Amino acid sequence: MQPSEIARLDMVAYWRWVESCEREISRRVEAAERMSR
Repeated sequence: MQPSEIARLDMVAYWRWVESCEREISRRVEAAERMSR
């Protein structure tokens, strides 16, 4: 998502997007940790 797209979001949509990003980051970290074992 580009900054101009973020600027058009209302706050509810923005926080939903932030939560989605946090879940994706956590998923990738967990996957990387599993691969390194």
